[in-house]
Amino acid sequence: MIESGMRIAPMNVLYKFFSLDYFLDAVVRNHCRTIELWGGAPHIDIEEITSEEVRHLKKRISSRSLQVCCLTPETGLYPVNIASEDKLTSKRSEAYLMKALEVAAELGIPLMQVTSGSGYDNESVDEAWGRSVDILGRIVLRAEALGIELALEPLSRHESNLVYNSATLGRMLADIDSPVLGVQLDTSVAAAAGESPWDYFRLFGTRIKHIQLIDGPDGHLAWGDGSLPLAQYGAEACEHGYTGSFGLELFDHKYYVEPDQVLARSIGALRSLDVKGGGQA
Repeated sequence: MIESGMRIAPMNVLYKFFSLDYFLDAVVRNHCRTIELWGGAPHIDIEEITSEEVRHLKKRISSRSLQVCCLTPETGLYPVNIASEDKLTSKRSEAYLMKALEVAAELGIPLMQVTSGSGYDNESVDEAWGRSVDILGRIVLRAEALGIELALEPLSRHESNLVYNSATLGRMLADIDSPVLGVQLDTSVAAAAGESPWDYFRLFGTRIKHIQLIDGPDGHLAWGDGSLPLAQYGAEACEHGYTGSFGLELFDHKYYVEPDQVLARSIGALRSLDVKGGGQA
């Protein structure tokens, strides 16, 4: 059973209409000790945050005896797209992710999520792919220098025409070919592509650095609000020796008014899983 709260990692995007401190206190109330940190405003403005503010943030997290397993910069809702044809957008996107790496390093976070971005559907996919590889390659080199691992997460097909399933993920990993670039598995996104954790572990094995164990396949849903066999998914992950955290990236407009209930329900369901193996519970 996942009892201690070390492997359950709530994410603050669920609390974007509440203060970050309120979210941190909610995590403590639910007896969790790990978080996945969403690097999005208003909680964290990656582009504008200063070193002094990062140090203050680190104290706010550590004062509650919490640790951060992964930094997830906001790359979906903002004009951040490393595959963009627009030079200003691509330049800003690269600078944004470079700054996010610096923030992760200052906070002592060992892992950061990245995505491929997306090209236009009316242009050559190969051209957008090349732009993504170029910038992601430079991000990887900086991560290597800072001692931070990266977890590349496929997006859903309506979010990206580049990396959106295990096949395109494998192609990108081959093109970048760096030991610091691993895989982030979002169970909802995988299910939308007709895939499961078993498929990912068969293809990527220990390169899977982080799992967001959430319901779906339509959206990032709280446990029980979708149709996915999450207990089976959790068991499969641990059977394959996965020792990392299980992130709870929950967001839907219906959740934002009363996020405490949504978080408690999902944590309770995950904690009750009879999952054996895979390291510390």
